[in-house]
Amino acid sequence: MTANSQDGSHHLSAQPHHEQAARFHREASRHFEAGKDFAHAAHQVLIAHGHALQALEFELAANVYYAGHAARKNAPDTPSSNLRHAATESEGNTNIGLSCAEHHTAAAGLHEEACGHLSRVAGHFQKSKIGEAAREAKLALDLAVRAAFHSNEAAKDYAKQCSNAQAVAIAS
Repeated sequence: MTANSQDGSHHLSAQPHHEQAARFHREASRHFEAGKDFAHAAHQVLIAHGHALQALEFELAANVYYAGHAARKNAPDTPSSNLRHAATESEGNTNIGLSCAEHHTAAAGLHEEACGHLSRVAGHFQKSKIGEAAREAKLALDLAVRAAFHSNEAAKDYAKQCSNAQAVAIAS
């Protein structure tokens, strides 16, 4: 990791990885929707997944950092209304029955949403509002985990499609 564990900049390191993951998930989704160039789509998915894992690594470190600082400063537990809305939006609703392309689109959207939370983390951190930064960092982490879920579900769907196509080819 390139972020200094003493300055709380992990969120800054996670953000570009979320941006890259979103970009590659969107490109993969377009290829899956078009129904062609699956090899290129699979390559883009691998790159997206790598960026997602790097973002998760930085976000886990950010959450540890902010949680520790928030506890020391006796941060208030009452989240602002925008955080409450974001927390509600990030819970559940994983849509397991989506297609491969839809899972990639969902993952991209979640990565983009995580970027928004990480931007707010930076603002709170600069104003020494560590409790708010901790909450935003937690929401970003929750979104990153959901994005990874969608990426995994898309991979399972694609593997089933490849398995079914192989079985049809053998039966023919």
